[in-house]
Amino acid sequence: MKRYTKTDVIRALLEELEDAGGSMRDADLFRNLKKEFPDLSSKEFMKYLLILEFNGCIIVTSIDENVRTVELLKKCFESENIE
Repeated sequence: MKRYTKTDVIRALLEELEDAGGSMRDADLFRNLKKEFPDLSSKEFMKYLLILEFNGCIIVTSIDENVRTVELLKKCFESENIE
C-alpha cells in the first residue's frame, strides 16, 4: 500500500541529487529512493524522471545501453508547478 505522494517522491529525488553534488547514475538514485519509498516501482521512478526533465529540472543522459546519468539543472522544489 502506497503511503507517499508524487510530491514526496519528487522532493526526495531532487534532494538526493542535490546532496550528491547535482549528478548521479539513475540506478543509484533509484536504489536510494527505494530506501525511503519501498513501494516505488521502476516504472513510477521513470515517470517522475520524465516529469522533471520535461519541466527543465533535470537532464537524463544515456551513457551506455542500460546506464543513465541524471543531472540537476535547477531547483524545482515548488512541486505544485510540476505537472
